[in-house]
Parts: sequence; structure tokens; C-alpha cells
Amino acid sequence: MSKITRMSALTVSTLALTSISMMACQPERHSHASELAPQQRVTVSNTASPGSFEAGAAALTARQSVIANTGKAKNVIVFIGDGMGVSTITASRIYTGQKMGQLGEDYVQAMETLPYTALVKTYNVNQQVPDSAGTATAIMTGTKTRAGVINVGPAADRKDCAAAQNHKLPNLAQIAASSGRATGVVSTARLTHATPATFYSQSPDRNWESPRDISKANRKLGCTSIAEQMIEAAKAGEIDVALGGGSQEFTAKATVLTDDWPGTYVTSAAQMRDFDSASKQPLLGLYNPSHMSYARMTDEGSEEPSLTQMTQKAIDILSRDKDGYFLMVE
Repeated sequence: MSKITRMSALTVSTLALTSISMMACQPERHSHASELAPQQRVTVSNTASPGSFEAGAAALTARQSVIANTGKAKNVIVFIGDGMGVSTITASRIYTGQKMGQLGEDYVQAMETLPYTALVKTYNVNQQVPDSAGTATAIMTGTKTRAGVINVGPAADRKDCAAAQNHKLPNLAQIAASSGRATGVVSTARLTHATPATFYSQSPDRNWESPRDISKANRKLGCTSIAEQMIEAAKAGEIDVALGGGSQEFTAKATVLTDDWPGTYVTSAAQMRDFDSASKQPLLGLYNPSHMSYARMTDEGSEEPSLTQMTQKAIDILSRDKDGYFLMVE
């Protein structure tokens, strides 16, 4: 039995809400908590004073009235707020609430109205302060590993190409693709950066993003760059849409990897909007040589689409698959 087959026993329902938010969608797509069915939504009473006994009792009653969802998820979206822990969520709650004239601590964020919450530990096995390569690998494969490696088990040291060949880890995106689901990745970082790279690649070093980062010796041992692996994954039918930054990582001397993308390649928000979501061609969008512009929201005049626009486009494309989809958004 292959590793992918064995791991497929870890069904989509085993995904956890980590310092990172995750939403498993039913066949009917919901983009906002307010659109969830009543039994799937927790409503906090606005009639009681914030922080009062009455408000707490009302919130508890609302939680107790939630009916367990025993359905099987058809579509899964993993939202990753890179580095977003409990303290970040607390700061966001206070800031947003105070901007609205409230105390701050009593404000309820959209994610806090979802019926289920869980906390998990995503750490590295070889250092105290973790990095996003090892922690994103834990989320995507279920295996805790070393800092700086992409979907490679802890038995292989970082940068050890030879050892990595024997310790590659299958991930959730591969499992989804092998089950017939459409798959996609969206990021405001370089698509070859650590977190989005765990969607499609296995690398003993998160910094091996471009073909120019791989030595001749490591190529002989079987290692290729993260960018090359993304193109190969698309050719194998394992990526239906990939949107983000990092065009500089797809060039090396006279080689332009985007020329080998087996579908449509776009470089602006307008080109992305014009792409026919019903098309069966995979879509690649690279909007910046490196990471996309910081903190952009809805600037319609920008050549770069917002995270919201990229996510909606990806959902529109992936929704054409009757078997469902798996999408990572960072």
C-alpha cells in the first residue's frame, strides 16, 4: 500500500483549526459566516451588556443549541494566517472593536461565530522557535519535522538532498488530486515561498526556490527547485490554479519555466478577471517578481489583484469540478 493510500485514511475531516483558520465547506458554497445555515452559526446576543453574566449565559445557550454537522465535506479551504497565533487574534479583536467604538475585548470576530474551534501545536523537532516551512509541512502532511524543509520527514537533515529522497512526505493536496478533486493555491507571498510550497513540492531546503538555487551535485542526486516542481505538478494534473507572487523564481539564465505551464499564464488583475473560469485549462497568475504588495485590499486600479479577488477566482475555477476541491489560501 502506497504512502498516499495509507495517508488517505486521514480524511479531510481530520484537518484542524490551527493558529490558522480552516473551513471545510459543504457542497453548497458559503463565503461568509453570516451565510451559514442557522444551526451552523453561533449568534451572540446584543441585548445583554458586554461581559455580563447574562451575555455569557446567552452565548453558552447558543453554543448548546448547535446541531452537530455529520456530513462529509466535499470542498475544503485551508486559510493560513502565517504566524497568526492566539495573541495576534486577541490584538485584532481589540483593535477592530475599539475602532467601532466598543471596549474591544467584547468584540466578536467572524471566525469566532463558527461552531467549532480547535487549537493544535505546530512546532519543529529541532529548534525552539519554529519556521513556516516545517510548521506548514505539519499541517499539510500530519508529520512534525525540521525547520527549513518542505514535506520532508525529520530523519533527513536540512540541505541533505540524498537523504530527502527517502523521506518525502505525501500531502493533502496530492491526496485530494488523487481522489479526483480539483486543487489550487493562492498566496500573497511568492508561490515558491515556504508555506505555499508545501502545497505541491518536497524539498530539503525552503530556499531552493529557483532552478539557479540547485547545484549540479544536488541535481545528480535527484533534487530540483520548488518552481520546477510546481510546473511538473501542474503537468501531472495536480494543480488547477495557482495565484500569487514570485515570477523571478521561474527564470534562470535562458530558462523561463512559465513557458512550460500547461495552461494559461497571466500577470495582471485584468488578465485574471478575463480568464474564463469554466475553462479546463490550469491557470497560473504571477503578479510580482517577489512577494505581492503589502496590505492591499480592494485597489481596483492596481495591476495586482487583492487576496479576496484571487481567492474568489480560484473558487470559481475549482467549483467546476463535480467531485469537489481542495484550496490553500495564505
